[in-house]
Amino acid sequence: MLEDKKEESACLHVLGLLSDEDDAAFVATLDSDPLAARAVREFRDSMTNLQLSTTPVQCPPAGAKERLFDRIAQEPARVSTDAEGFVQSINPSFTELCGYRLHELTGKKPGHVLQGPGTSLDAVEMLRAAVAAGESCELEMMNYHKNGTPYWVQIRIDPILDADGGVSGYEAVEKKLPMPEGLLPSC
Repeated sequence: MLEDKKEESACLHVLGLLSDEDDAAFVATLDSDPLAARAVREFRDSMTNLQLSTTPVQCPPAGAKERLFDRIAQEPARVSTDAEGFVQSINPSFTELCGYRLHELTGKKPGHVLQGPGTSLDAVEMLRAAVAAGESCELEMMNYHKNGTPYWVQIRIDPILDADGGVSGYEAVEKKLPMPEGLLPSC
């Protein structure tokens, strides 16, 4: 619960939506509270991924906070990895889709965390082959939320190329789809 409150305060701090008094109190905790400082960094990274400004707003117009969070919720779920496939960044929509936060995924491969007993081995092999070849891939498969609930997702993975044309990482864009009938795993 405390972690969620710190993450909420970090988001509002970055967006400039805390009152002056609350913002001053929050800023005072940043040097001594690694959790709050990490939450600020993660949210700033997410905002960068969304290409939104993080410039504080003194007097946001009525409904600005709600509209911003609505816009974030409508963004496609994105995860970026390094060339070896280890998570480097995610956006808020990715957290909404799978339940994991950046600090839980950093240094892990998305498939190792999100795939489970109902995930098609053929789909996994298609993803691995595309990544090994440095190619794009698009498919549908079953993944698992942090709470264990399966969900059906359309995934498009594209290589991120460096200046020399080499693969420096990958970006996956994911969209939750209705679960096809008959695909729920048996327990």
